[in-house]
Amino acid sequence: MVVLVCKFSIFSKGGIIIFHQKNHRLLLSIVIISIAFGGLYTFRFINNNKVTKDNDKTSVELCTAERKKIESYKKFSGSVKGVKEETISPQMPTEVKSISVKEGDNVKKDQVLMVLDSSSLDEQLSQTKKAYETAKSQISAASSGISEAKTQLSKLNTQINSKKDDLKSIKNEIEKSTTKLEQLNKDKQNNSISEHEFQQKAKPLNEKISSLNQELPKLSMVISQLSVQRDALEKNLSSSSTTNMEGQIEQVKNAYDSTLEAKESFTLKAPFDGYVSSLNAKVGEVPMGLNPPVVVSDISSLCLEIDVLDEDINLINVGSEYTVFISDKNGKSSKTSGKIDSIEPIYDSEPRSHTVKIIIKNTNKLGSGSFAEIQIPYARKDNAVVIPKNALFRRNKSSYVYTLNKNNEVKRLNVTLGMENDDEIEIATGLKPGTKIISKGKNFVSVNEKVNVDRGDK
Repeated sequence: MVVLVCKFSIFSKGGIIIFHQKNHRLLLSIVIISIAFGGLYTFRFINNNKVTKDNDKTSVELCTAERKKIESYKKFSGSVKGVKEETISPQMPTEVKSISVKEGDNVKKDQVLMVLDSSSLDEQLSQTKKAYETAKSQISAASSGISEAKTQLSKLNTQINSKKDDLKSIKNEIEKSTTKLEQLNKDKQNNSISEHEFQQKAKPLNEKISSLNQELPKLSMVISQLSVQRDALEKNLSSSSTTNMEGQIEQVKNAYDSTLEAKESFTLKAPFDGYVSSLNAKVGEVPMGLNPPVVVSDISSLCLEIDVLDEDINLINVGSEYTVFISDKNGKSSKTSGKIDSIEPIYDSEPRSHTVKIIIKNTNKLGSGSFAEIQIPYARKDNAVVIPKNALFRRNKSSYVYTLNKNNEVKRLNVTLGMENDDEIEIATGLKPGTKIISKGKNFVSVNEKVNVDRGDK
């Protein structure tokens, strides 16, 4: 209620009370302004009450029933690896001298990964190189004079025979020492001698065998060198030309080249562009165990291998693409596609299953070891009425959804269900395409309740 208090002047003339004209106009203006403010206040009061009431309603989000394709699928999972992956190991176990990369590094073809101790080959390399150079020198000398060649040939034969005798003597000594060592082992097993006595007698034998074994390759190499020289000289004696000696030179050169190649194998290099997916070596240690020192992977694409039972193999076709979800090292999953590359035949095993190889597009540059899951459809229906599963109620044996009438009041629609997958479900009866239903907030409303639609598909 608006109370208007006005002050105006009057005067009496002839017994009649007359309003002052000026004050009369002022009074009229005040009344008009008061009525206007009163109407505005009343409107705002009513409107504020309405807003407060609306804000008390539950907010929901809607989705739309769509006519679309739906598939049910089976899931297969495993760890991925680079589409091309190669383990890099030395030809023989030896100490690591240096490592140039760390796990996860990108590498280029022929980039040095690590260097191993090759000192065991240094002497052999020196000997084969010397043998090659000596052979060339001797061949040149042989061509300069037959007489000198005959003299040299005699000396060489003597040296070779002497070295062979030495070689035979060393082998005999090794055989004798080995026999003694075996007998000591038998005596120890039969308790004929004590452990202490066994160790005392076995140690010098082991040292002797080890020392003699070290001499064998050296002596064999010397014999080989001398034999090459001898053969070269014999060739020279049989012909005045050195043409026939070229084969002998080539043999010695091949021996040198092979040793040089063996030494280079102690420098481990990347076989192709890729990244270091595994590194199992430390400087100063000898790589041992089942894990190779280095694994290099090409991760331009990834490979997933899964086992598929014989009863399901008809669901898969080589060359077909399927949806794949792949997780990074932080567990974040991304969606991509994978193509069936090959299906291996079944071997005698239980359960009877095929190994299926899938090539996956590595758009997110994930590494080997990432977890991947592929979805293989086994049933499909086109033109089905489909809704998100989170919009559906299942209570006992009934299924239903919530929709809204034109007044935004909640109404229940009973439905029957068809095929489904993790995210969607087919509505066989009870719902028409295009019908808007509550997808979020449905658990906080009841039938006939009036709600707000403030998000999603309004």
